[in-house]
Amino acid sequence: MNIDPLQILQVSIYSKIINGVTTDPRQIILLALAFFIYKMIDIEYCKKKILERIHFTSQSECSITIPFHRRTLITNNYGTPKENIHISYSARFHALNYYLSKHAPENIYQMVEIMKREYKNSYHDSEVIDYILLPVQNQKIEICKEQNIQFEIIVEQDNRDEEDGKKEKKKQQNVNAKNYVYRISKKGKENYHILKEFLEKCVKEFEDETINRKQQQTFEFMKSEKDEDDKTRLSFREYPFKSNKHLDKNIFFENKQDFIQYIDKFRHRELEKNISETEYEDSGITFKAGILLHGKPGCGKSATIRGILNRTGRHGVLVRWSLLKTCADFTGIFRSAINNTKYDLKDLCFIFEDFDANKDEVLKKRTDVITDLDFVELSEDNTNQIDHSDPTIENILKITNDQQIKNMHNVLQSMTKNRGDELTLECVLNTIDGIIELHNAMYIFTTNMDISKIDSAFIRPGRIDYILELKLATVTVIREMIYYKYRSANIDFKKYENLFLKMKDEKISPAEVQKIYMRYGKGQIKECLQELVKATNGKK
Repeated sequence: MNIDPLQILQVSIYSKIINGVTTDPRQIILLALAFFIYKMIDIEYCKKKILERIHFTSQSECSITIPFHRRTLITNNYGTPKENIHISYSARFHALNYYLSKHAPENIYQMVEIMKREYKNSYHDSEVIDYILLPVQNQKIEICKEQNIQFEIIVEQDNRDEEDGKKEKKKQQNVNAKNYVYRISKKGKENYHILKEFLEKCVKEFEDETINRKQQQTFEFMKSEKDEDDKTRLSFREYPFKSNKHLDKNIFFENKQDFIQYIDKFRHRELEKNISETEYEDSGITFKAGILLHGKPGCGKSATIRGILNRTGRHGVLVRWSLLKTCADFTGIFRSAINNTKYDLKDLCFIFEDFDANKDEVLKKRTDVITDLDFVELSEDNTNQIDHSDPTIENILKITNDQQIKNMHNVLQSMTKNRGDELTLECVLNTIDGIIELHNAMYIFTTNMDISKIDSAFIRPGRIDYILELKLATVTVIREMIYYKYRSANIDFKKYENLFLKMKDEKISPAEVQKIYMRYGKGQIKECLQELVKATNGKK
């Protein structure tokens, strides 16, 4: 039975008035005033505010929640758009994992190994799996005693239908995966800044001790995708980099020492800014390395690149030019965000191999490429030569030819409208030498073509600062290679000078020289040189 306090007060006032218990009018006025005030107050509102105050004083805390992220990406797979679901975790999530594994708070009494999947339902990579030790779920623990910061895990079940196309049939397979949400908290809503600083410290420690000290890698660009916000995201495959190619040891070409001196300007300097960087700044020149390697196949372009990576210590970002379709693809490469990890430009070397492949015309001379303007000029020239009042066969052919040119012009205009964000020379030039400077970047372009066919705007200083032609082996290069091959054999090379004199320049590639001398041991230098004489003179 619920009793209304208002009714009790009313009954009390009425009974006192009727029974005449009090003759003091002040008491009656006071009771009436209390009754009036009570009627004016919103009791429910007061109750709510009192409860909120009690909750604030007893449960007040600040927190940061770090969830998993699900992204929808659209891939153009053989001309057919395909929707892909990616599950990813931020650097903050990984940083907390690292903090727990390194510092392991004393009050953690129960740990469990879990499989954390970053699901990538894409053409090249299905998923990335990591095994980590975590406190058991629903166990709230103190991970930082000095600042009284609490940590807890929330596990969410991910039920999705994954399409599996086998035997031209799509079968539905239920995928039950656990996704993890982390939450850190601290008592007192005024302490949010402490949580934020703690998390930033964890991220910095994680990046300094894992990402920044990571083994040298090669990242191979695979494709670009559009997410639900129509933003371009790039996908890379990752391989450990290991090579025994060294510029100062076993790579040979003319004027190599000059090239090494140029490359050394862009080697890692951990403790201080190097002298070359200061010189570039004083001269108002962007501190970056733009290199073009060209020459016939087998002359050492790939080996030279591996030597550059070994000497600079940079990660290689390998890009097949034929995979770049849009300007967004090209500019995205230089954002240096690779598989959700951000790198500094000083840590990367961008390698654009064979930009002449598949008859690509982006970097060729603009005079060699037919443009919309060419058709306009051709059409105008042809029109000026036509006399529409002349009924001769020759003039009729001119009119027909003019109509064909106009038709081609209309087709080209239609194609141009549909290009959208197509990769162009202007995009390449603005990216490597535009308003936004690529400070401390290193990029290498390679080609087998004659560089006279490349647009001069692309290879001008400031965009390409070192052009290295890797030629067929000269006798000088062959001599250096032989000396290096037999350096530990204690050989008097003067005895074989007559064989070197019989060799001819630029007849075989350095790769062919290497192939020949690898067939002979330390005691077979004469036989090796004799075969090289035959090879350079076109004899078998």
